[in-house]
This record gives sequence, structure tokens and C-alpha cells, in this order.
Amino acid sequence: MANRRMFSKDVIQQDNFLDMPLSAQALYFHLGLNADDDGFIQPKFIMRMLGISDDDLKILIIKGFVIPMDEGVHVITHWRMSNELKTDRYKPTVFQDQFKKLSISADKKYLTSSNSDWKQNVSKMSPESIQDGNIPYPQYSVVKTREKEIKKDKSLPKKISKEKAFENLDDSLKSEILEVRDFYNEKFKKKTKSIEGYWENYTFWRKEFDLETIKTAITNGKNDSWWKDKLTLEILFRRKNTAGEKVNYIDKLSQQEITNPYFADVDTSNYNF
Repeated sequence: MANRRMFSKDVIQQDNFLDMPLSAQALYFHLGLNADDDGFIQPKFIMRMLGISDDDLKILIIKGFVIPMDEGVHVITHWRMSNELKTDRYKPTVFQDQFKKLSISADKKYLTSSNSDWKQNVSKMSPESIQDGNIPYPQYSVVKTREKEIKKDKSLPKKISKEKAFENLDDSLKSEILEVRDFYNEKFKKKTKSIEGYWENYTFWRKEFDLETIKTAITNGKNDSWWKDKLTLEILFRRKNTAGEKVNYIDKLSQQEITNPYFADVDTSNYNF
């Protein structure tokens, strides 16, 4: 079995993957690192080692990133998109009974289906054809089928709306969020009513900054020549900029360290403007 594994950006950078909890994402990477050369693995020992719950595995199944087989065996759906081995290094899986139940789509995804018109047994193919992904199957998704099966499991965590999640917050925190909105409106002469664009990030930053520091950042933003016409609550509480880099505008504005945010994280001491 190979000691190195790869992950396709087409899989791990899609919204469907990034929307999952970090624990589920971590489980996916650990399953990928420990799977055999055909992408098969029994995940229980990995989950025990990491202290990850069954809910995270169920989320991977619902999202279509993992396919559950029998006897506790699972296979990584997009395995062939990421890992291709030379035939002299390829070691077939020991889970041949499960392997025989799979097909591979044209875009190199493992599939399960009872449709015998197009299903072909991958175990009868040569290692070369398996690793190259040269298999003339029509594309077929098993995600919806698996969703119907898994959604019957009452132990799955239910997804709640943002409105419901806000209502579940502590009353004092909800009051603060509305207070910050009103404080911003007063300083910037706005009539903002919505809290949807910032309240989740507010709960993150509130663990680092007290309410007065946040208000100071808003006041300094209003008094700053560059920020006064551009600062919104959504921008203030951002955790990443448009380039995906981590930002902390609350800290910088509360200390009046920046004017133009494009230079916020750049050492300008060696430049002449």
C-alpha cells in the first residue's frame, strides 16, 4: 500500500465540502490518508483515535464523499480522481466482496446501483484501466439515494436555519448584537435593520474583544478618512478578506493602526510614499 495520498481540489474546495463541520472535514482527510490503494477503509479505529463521533461519518455519507458498504467497510467516493498508482505499486483491496459491488463513472467516481444495463464489475478490469479511469460509464450519482436512507436515522444532527440559530443564542448576546447594530446606525447615520450579514462572526470575535473595544473600532472607523464611507458591520466582523486571507479589522481599527486596509497587513517601513 502506498505511503503517500493525494486529494483533488475539485473535491475539497467545493462549497459542499467546505460547508461541513471541521471535524467531518478532518475525518475525510484521515480516511483518505489511511485507505488502501482502492480507497477502502474501516473507519472506526480512525474515529476512535481522533475522538470523532458517528455524526461526522454520517455527514460524509449524506454529502456523498463516502459510500458505506457492508461489514463496516466504507469507500471514498472520489478516490480515483485523486489517487492513481502505477501497476507495479498497486495492491488490490482485501475487501473484494465490497469491491465487486462498485462501478466507476466517466469522471472517476465510485458508484453503486442496481441498474444492470450499465453496471460493470470493476474487479474484472485490469489494474491499468482502473487506475487510468478509462471506463465508458454514464455519470450516475448515488448521493440522493444515500440521503434518503441516512435521513431516516433519527440520530443525525438536524440542520437549523440561521434565524433559529440566532434565537437559540444567550439573551445577553442577542441583546449585544442588536446594541452594536444600533450603535453603528447612530455613528454612521444609517438605518440598518438586518443582522444576518454579521451576527455569526460577531459571536466569534466577541470571545476575543469586549463590547467597548468593538464600539471603539466602530467610532474610529467613522472618524477615519478612508473608512468613514466604506465600513459596514459585515466588513468589520469579517474573518477573511476577499483573497481568503485572515483579517482582524476590529483589532486594527480599535487601535487606529490603519487607514487604507490594502496596507493593513503589509510592512510599509521600507517604502516611501
